[in-house]
Amino acid sequence: MRKQFSSNGRPVAVFVTELDDLSFSLCKNLIKKSCKIFLITKKRKRWKEIIRKLWGPGNIAFLNINEIYKLERIDYFLYHYNLFRALSSNHLTAKKEIKKEISILAQKTASFRPKNILLLPVVHGMLINRESIVGRLVYFSESFGPHMILTKNLFIFSALEAYAKEKRLMLPKEDETFRPVFSDTLADKILKILFSIAYPYEITLVGETISAQTFLTKLNFDPEKIETKKRSYKNYYERSIGQKISLGEIAGLSQTTQFLKDGGRPPVRASRKVKYSSGIAIFIITLVLLPFFTLLISGTLLATSFLLAKKGQFFLSKTALITSRDASKISELGFGILSGIPGVKRPFAFFATISEIFARSANLGEKSLLLVENANSLFAKFIEGKPYSVLEYSQRLSTELDYVYRESGFILGEIYSDPYLASNIEKIRGFTELSKKREYLVFLAQLSEDLPQLFGEAHPRKYLILLQNNMELRPTGGFIGSFALVSVESGALTNLEIWDVFEADGQLKGHVEPPLPIKAYLNEANWFLRDSNWDPDFGISAARAEWFLDKEIDEKVDGVVAVDLEFVKRMLTVTGPLTISDYDVVVDEKNFYEVTQKEVEEDFFPGSTKKSGFLTAVYKALSEEAKEIDAKKGIALGINVLENLQERHVQIFAHEKSTARAIKELGWDGSISKIGACGDNCYSDILGIVEANVGVNKANINVTRSFSASINLLEGKLKREFTVHLNNSNDKGLGEKGIYKAYIRAIASQKASFRRAKLVRGGGGIEVTPELEDVRDRKEAGVMVIVAPQETVSLTFSWEEPTGVTPQKGGEYRFLIRKQAGTSADPIAVSITGLGNSLTGQPSFVYNTLLARDFVSRVSW
Repeated sequence: MRKQFSSNGRPVAVFVTELDDLSFSLCKNLIKKSCKIFLITKKRKRWKEIIRKLWGPGNIAFLNINEIYKLERIDYFLYHYNLFRALSSNHLTAKKEIKKEISILAQKTASFRPKNILLLPVVHGMLINRESIVGRLVYFSESFGPHMILTKNLFIFSALEAYAKEKRLMLPKEDETFRPVFSDTLADKILKILFSIAYPYEITLVGETISAQTFLTKLNFDPEKIETKKRSYKNYYERSIGQKISLGEIAGLSQTTQFLKDGGRPPVRASRKVKYSSGIAIFIITLVLLPFFTLLISGTLLATSFLLAKKGQFFLSKTALITSRDASKISELGFGILSGIPGVKRPFAFFATISEIFARSANLGEKSLLLVENANSLFAKFIEGKPYSVLEYSQRLSTELDYVYRESGFILGEIYSDPYLASNIEKIRGFTELSKKREYLVFLAQLSEDLPQLFGEAHPRKYLILLQNNMELRPTGGFIGSFALVSVESGALTNLEIWDVFEADGQLKGHVEPPLPIKAYLNEANWFLRDSNWDPDFGISAARAEWFLDKEIDEKVDGVVAVDLEFVKRMLTVTGPLTISDYDVVVDEKNFYEVTQKEVEEDFFPGSTKKSGFLTAVYKALSEEAKEIDAKKGIALGINVLENLQERHVQIFAHEKSTARAIKELGWDGSISKIGACGDNCYSDILGIVEANVGVNKANINVTRSFSASINLLEGKLKREFTVHLNNSNDKGLGEKGIYKAYIRAIASQKASFRRAKLVRGGGGIEVTPELEDVRDRKEAGVMVIVAPQETVSLTFSWEEPTGVTPQKGGEYRFLIRKQAGTSADPIAVSITGLGNSLTGQPSFVYNTLLARDFVSRVSW
């Protein structure tokens, strides 16, 4: 990444604006928040003077729209249609300009997924349609401050100019009121909205309502300079849009008028000379050592509190956090005093920053503990089965998540404001990944807000739980051998009914034509619920499962959740062994699958309810154990659920739009997601393998796989080879039960042109023609593979597609390799060639990892 596009590890704000009082204040406040600003503006000359005198080029850099893709990250995107442009245009012109600019900018920034905020003066009322915006829309009344745009069309601005330049002033003809606001006050509120997740998506910010005469009184305007003749001024504020927030009494009049009196020159950075007076030696030693000692105590207690929280000892953890915060405050005060000594300011200021980070982290830890306690309490209430106020929990959780999001942003800003500090903290295992995941808090807060609807506070809800057996692998995780219908009302789980899928499938009336591979390789003439998950995109398969459920047993549901055996096994690692008294067996994470198969298959006959009966007994034992879960197990349970969601052992399909969007952004919906489009000489790609056991057996229990992907970047096109290596370690004596029959598909874009696939076994290989199918926005190529016990087989798909990318000039390749639901963390090796002069200094990119989750990466050259 070239230096001018680097953030040096700091949060990045892309700001589209022209210079005025508000844009100046926003830049000033963003820099205070340790952000690196990339400014997109037409008139750079005045900005350059301000940047040189006040902030320096390390804090603000200029950017062209077509250079956005070169940035390494965008955390915040601000679009400001300023007052001068609004006053220079009529309503229709302004609306067209905004719509066009936002459309272009949205495409350029989409792949970065920043937090967006659009800032518009209300001089024309509502300028744009809400549905065209992704992000918060903030309107504001007339603002004033240094670098304000002076216009004689608005009374407030005419009054300020007349006062500063000692001119005469005419009052408005009409008895009007105004709502002026100081730009610093306005900017501070805008950034609170940007950094927070608690505000609505449409807001109007206004100052106090004030008459012309009252404003002049506050300004100390000379009455002798007021004309007897009156004139008409433009009415700036027309109406509020969305939630109106008043920013209180007027401030900043003296700063504004002084700036205008000085002729609009930017102030220079002030320097202070701090006098240093010597003291006795013991005082100096104490003054120097005490902050280091308290900082050490603070850091130690901070780490201890984390370990105590993991053990469920919340009271001791809170005590450690409170003591850590107090110690860091003492440390910060001491380092603040020491940093005033000439010649040693920098090192002591560095430790003062660390002290502040520790103090903020302690506050954040306290709020996080409260968040965990409320989440544990909500889970207990849900399992208990008694009504309670879901709205109360929803409000608590969303408020706490909002605080954690904002405070963690400030902490990261402090860390990245110092490159040395950032480079060292980034060495801490998991820190970089954790900072990236911070944005997930926004979507978790949205889910918290949706809890009353999801948990049936006003109306009962019913959900379909697909119990997928990944020992018989299918596209969304496993064969649907059973399912559960879960009823929820007033926040409580009121009923759970488990069905054997064959019991429901036997009630389907009529014929449903199945996909060709199901017909050809599973020998099924009809399509049933048990095979409804043939599409690897869980949203599509979930909707289809709902359709079959309705047709088979006349049940309609409000959403679908899929879980596989891995999820159940991991839950058992938290709860410990369960005694299933009705069946006189004990199940744990090691024997759950074997015990279940034995209980289900022994003495089985058509129409038997043994499977549903046994699984119901397991659920009852699990729910009883969950009611008694302590804080330590509660944390472990939460971590387990999150890991299962991230690794696609649990997938969710929701009907509510806001819930569905949040789940998608969190990566929990099991969809086939693409990477957003990128800029010039850049290509976004998706690859993946979909595997389906069509042998009607549980051979997957002893089948392992690994992958290798080879990508060759050529002039204007990409060539790829994707290989899956399957090893069947089943015993030869199992016969048909040990043979693994799999229908394997490669996922590619619609532009892909597949060649013949290569199947290799025992040292010899053959070429086979894959079955091609266009599926919505992608292309799939499928091949039937049979792997005998104690045999290893490799299948290689080859395809190419046009890209318009040339390796001969600077560019980028972004790609996502999709992890199939129901599979383990399988090894994968990725190699990319044809990159020309890559930034790594190598002609190729090689990466070896485990495909526990979707693998997303990008390579620049």
